[in-house]
Amino acid sequence: MNPFHFITEQAARDIVGSYAPRHFPTVAPWRPAQERHRLARIMAKAALLVVVLLPMMGSPVLAASDKFAPVGGSGFTAFREVGDSLEFVSVDAIGARRLHDRGFSVDESVSYTLDARLAVSAGVQNAPVLPPTAPTGVVVAVVDTGVDPLHPWFTTHLLPGRSFVGAPEDWSDTHGHGTHVAGIVRQADPSARILPVDVFGTRHTANDSAVSAGIVWAVETGARVVNLSLGGPAPSSAIDAAIEFARSRDVVVVASAGNEGEQGSPPSYPAANELTLAVAALNASLVPASFSNRGTYVDIAALGVRVTSSVPGGGFAAMSGTSMATPFVAGAAARLRAARPDIDLVATRGHLEATSRDLGDPGRDDVFGWGALDADRAIAEAANLVVPPPVVSAGQLEVRAISRVGAIVLHIDSPTSSFRVYVDGELFGNRADTRARLVIPALYDTELTIKANDPEGRAYETLTTTASPLPVAEPAVSLERSRQSVKVAAVLPKVEGRVYLHARSDEGELLVTWLQREGKARLVSYQFTSSRRISWTVTVCLVVADDLVCGVATTNR
Repeated sequence: MNPFHFITEQAARDIVGSYAPRHFPTVAPWRPAQERHRLARIMAKAALLVVVLLPMMGSPVLAASDKFAPVGGSGFTAFREVGDSLEFVSVDAIGARRLHDRGFSVDESVSYTLDARLAVSAGVQNAPVLPPTAPTGVVVAVVDTGVDPLHPWFTTHLLPGRSFVGAPEDWSDTHGHGTHVAGIVRQADPSARILPVDVFGTRHTANDSAVSAGIVWAVETGARVVNLSLGGPAPSSAIDAAIEFARSRDVVVVASAGNEGEQGSPPSYPAANELTLAVAALNASLVPASFSNRGTYVDIAALGVRVTSSVPGGGFAAMSGTSMATPFVAGAAARLRAARPDIDLVATRGHLEATSRDLGDPGRDDVFGWGALDADRAIAEAANLVVPPPVVSAGQLEVRAISRVGAIVLHIDSPTSSFRVYVDGELFGNRADTRARLVIPALYDTELTIKANDPEGRAYETLTTTASPLPVAEPAVSLERSRQSVKVAAVLPKVEGRVYLHARSDEGELLVTWLQREGKARLVSYQFTSSRRISWTVTVCLVVADDLVCGVATTNR
């Protein structure tokens, strides 16, 4: 997300004065472009929102306040648990602060795009032939641009959907992508019932709040498989929560690996979430598509080049993209779950991977994942799948939360094969091993939620507790003034963290910089020139757990 927001100087001064009492406000004279951008990155890394001011008169300035500074716009997604479900809200910064204070998890909004390439019209005579099959299969949710309900492929296999970007009942597809993806699901599993979920509307981007709400609604409406032919360069805590919700309801989530293979294959989300089945694209000769992303998160590959499928208006078109490969896997998962309703999502996913055609390097690789999808083999060998015994609770989880200065040390004493730790509702640690010790930076009372499995895979009862760190002393700041400079010395608490210096003169001059520190070194120093005998106020802050502990000192004239 671009951290720059354009507002007036007075509005920014009001913001930093009214909404940032815990984070020191800074107002800096405009710098040359290179230095200005460097300062912006520094502030952004310190979890501060950077605001670019364009005053009506005078020189522009940079201001920094806390990340919920009310600069307007719908820049945040908030969510919380409501009973056995999740609630998602897209809000501006003022709403984000209010909902955060009410117990919502809040993060910057993330936008996602469609993972498809140019469509090429295909005549009806070139359309794939679907066998006449009754809609008796499992429900596959297509979280996309909606589906054309009048297309002949969906007259009997389409369930009432929902839109999350407009009128809920208006989920028809005006874009074409969702209808094309749904048609591929039908080709992969002609008996599947399609549940349309519109999260794009007429736009080419979707907000993470809409995608998250669409996933949760689809799961609650009965979907056994969720298809996500969309992606973006950044993860979303809201979508991660929705995918975790789907996992808790035994729903398979299949996601496109991304179409940036020719741009270096940056990770694409939500496919890079380990709970999804991430799909790469091949052509009909099983050659990897040049556009298909490579990466450690790729799980399986399927046909994604010039795939002919349905489009709005009753026609057909060929499209390419990992968007097209993904519904082949989603449809195969639906066929498998219909053939073996007794297996869970882990077995479904593992069987599709195990029966895939191994290509490239032996075993799993970053291009094909475990190999090319072989749906017929997966169904043929489905009878050989062994259903694991019912999961039995492993009982209560034994943990210790030990208070340290600026941190909580969490020990999980019970034997584990994997565990997840949530800090104030957000995932902090997720491990598949037995090294159950975590150091959690904190300044205030912190709610810890731990979910774990024992070495046999049985789940412990979820444990939630509140722990308090020992207080962190403010840095002791001293200043030594000479004719040409000011020397700053700060004695820090023995807590690891970056150190930030902010100095302001009584004539409006400003200096903002990071200070060099080795590990938990107690003493840091800095010297800057000051050619005039003016007064300076110097603030030295230690960054702990995305918050600041600051000490202040002032020189005299």
